[in-house]
Amino acid sequence: MDIGSIMGAHWALFGLMMAFGIGYNALIAWLEWRGWLEGFVSLAVAGGVGVTLLLVGFIEARAALLVLVSFGFTGIPMIIGSIVRYMERREKEQERTRGDKGKGLAE
Repeated sequence: MDIGSIMGAHWALFGLMMAFGIGYNALIAWLEWRGWLEGFVSLAVAGGVGVTLLLVGFIEARAALLVLVSFGFTGIPMIIGSIVRYMERREKEQERTRGDKGKGLAE
C-alpha cells in the first residue's frame, strides 16, 4: 500500500469524523432543547470521545486503545462526580419545593 492510499484512507476517516461531529452537535442541541441532557452532559462528552476513539482505532488500534484506557482513568471519576453533583442539586431543589409547599399549608 503506498502513502497516497494510506493518506486517502485517513482523510476519508477525518471526513467521517467531521460529519459525525456535525451530526452529534445537532443531536446534543436537540437533547438540550428538550431538557433531556440536564445533568448528563459528561455522558454525552464521553460518548463523543468514544466514537472518535473508535474511528481513530481504524488508523492505529493500539494508540486508540491506550488513549481509551487513559480517558477511562481520568474521565470516569469526572462522570461519576458530575452525576452525583447533579443528583445532589436536584435533591436540594426538591427539598426546597416540598418546604415551600409545606409553608403555604401551615400559614
